[in-house]
Amino acid sequence: MAKADYGVDQKTFIWAWETSETIEECMARLAEHSKKLNLPEMPKSIMLARASEYRAAGLQLKKYKPGRKAGKPEVQELNSYIASLREAREKGRAVPAPKTEAQPVAAPPDIDPAVAAAAQQLLADILAGKKVKFATKEHG
Repeated sequence: MAKADYGVDQKTFIWAWETSETIEECMARLAEHSKKLNLPEMPKSIMLARASEYRAAGLQLKKYKPGRKAGKPEVQELNSYIASLREAREKGRAVPAPKTEAQPVAAPPDIDPAVAAAAQQLLADILAGKKVKFATKEHG
């Protein structure tokens, strides 16, 4: 597969990186540059990888303020979890999705509260690994 050409040379990349206040602003500047050349936009992952490569080569690129982080993983605990998932799969056992700490999203106001509650319960059951049955009913 051929390497994509975004038309962003080293100096253009460094200019966009160093003169932007955020990663999003840098992405917008690089996208505008590529658009002028009728080339595809550089994806965020490529932009971040290039910055990392430049730093590894010794360039002193600035570091943007960190965004929200997922938190440092508990390596031993998570590796144990991975091993249990693999073992269960090898033995043909189903493993329910882990319980999350995510809060339910409020239903839009035009949805019947009973329907919203039923949908939330259904989702909770699915996430808990419970078997759910769907019944169809003709309306009208």
